[in-house]
Amino acid sequence: MAGPHPRPRRPRRVRCAGRLRGARLLPWDAFDVLFLAGSTEWKLGAVAERLAREAKARGKGVHMGRVNSRTRLGIAEWFGCDSADGTYLAYGPDRNLPRLLRWIDELDGRPSLVGTLTTTPPLPPPPATTPRRHR
Repeated sequence: MAGPHPRPRRPRRVRCAGRLRGARLLPWDAFDVLFLAGSTEWKLGAVAERLAREAKARGKGVHMGRVNSRTRLGIAEWFGCDSADGTYLAYGPDRNLPRLLRWIDELDGRPSLVGTLTTTPPLPPPPATTPRRHR
């Protein structure tokens, strides 16, 4: 028996193995949300940024995984991501929730090229991070 609320449609998923080099390789009509994941170097790099911007231009949602710092949250916002996830709150929620909320407030008050147009010139993107190499 169906309830009073229809069940939301599950987002369509397509797995793309390997490193993508450009937007023309993606089956854009086959998925609803672009999920940016993988190595830190790739996820925060120029190709991921171009894919995120292309996805937004095509009306797709964009999500970034493993966002556990103010810098990464700023990069996700700069790329135009609609959502992000991470484990930051799992490690000390009493201490980290106020910090996370402060990061969101800081980003919310910052002008953006991705959002609505403003008369205030946008801030430059956050500095690129150099991935740490593990031995």
